[in-house]
Amino acid sequence: MDNFEKKEVLSFSSNLLNNILQNWLLITCGNINDYNMMTASWGTFGILWNKPIAQVFIRPSRYTFEYILKNDYFSISFFDSSYKDTLNILGSKSGRDFDKMNIEGLKAIDYEGKTVFFEQAKQVLICKKIYSLKMQSENIETDIKNNFYKNGDYHHIFYGEIIDFLKKI
Repeated sequence: MDNFEKKEVLSFSSNLLNNILQNWLLITCGNINDYNMMTASWGTFGILWNKPIAQVFIRPSRYTFEYILKNDYFSISFFDSSYKDTLNILGSKSGRDFDKMNIEGLKAIDYEGKTVFFEQAKQVLICKKIYSLKMQSENIETDIKNNFYKNGDYHHIFYGEIIDFLKKI
């Protein structure tokens, strides 16, 4: 963690919409000896219950889903665009079939025994899972359902209180 400094959580701003849509983000759950991560191009951030919140969307079919269910913390890492190829691999291959813990070009860092993030990230949010919700088919607009949920693999939404914001020095 020597290359990162803790910042005030509420100081986090990162051209969020562009970063999520264009550069994506990496959701990581587990501990330094057993973790999994997945690339996401969806996420929301805001204030709920007077707490800074990150919402991540994970389908039950994803290997990361198993990890987020059994862990109380997760990290969200933001990278610069030079990591797009690596993030593409992490988003398209399952940790069930591919050893993501040993992917070339990323070095995992333990965060206080709670979760893992990566040395190459430019910004990291450490989140404590505080709520989850399964999307309900009947509440989703038909066009969205037809476009994103043809197989019925509806996302679960995981709400994380952002407890730390780390920025690369």
